[in-house]
Amino acid sequence: MDAERKAVVVDVGLGALCVAMGLLYASRGALPYWWLTAVTALLTVALAWADDHGVVGGWTTVVVVAAFGVAVLALGLVAGPAVVSAVIPAVLAGIGAGIVPYRLYYGVVRPVPSGRVADVGERAL
Repeated sequence: MDAERKAVVVDVGLGALCVAMGLLYASRGALPYWWLTAVTALLTVALAWADDHGVVGGWTTVVVVAAFGVAVLALGLVAGPAVVSAVIPAVLAGIGAGIVPYRLYYGVVRPVPSGRVADVGERAL
């Protein structure tokens, strides 16, 4: 399988899993956080675009994702576990809702950017 096809298969598969997990773990308590799904989707698209087009490097992406994880943990300490159990499904669904259409656009409609092709080029699938 060539690197472009790998990028599409892996990213769409992981995005679909994120959406599925977000929906499976969502409860009625997650409804007030619907806006967080939209914000997370937009941020995911922005970060994926920046990473694919060489605006940010690999470590920058890792730092952004790690900072986001620390922020969610801090939210849990401040607001309590009930809020986190409502926020995490919204965030998971947002990540998937951002990456799936992004990778379908840059993979089916337009070619996968060279930065992403280089990332998956050496990996086995």
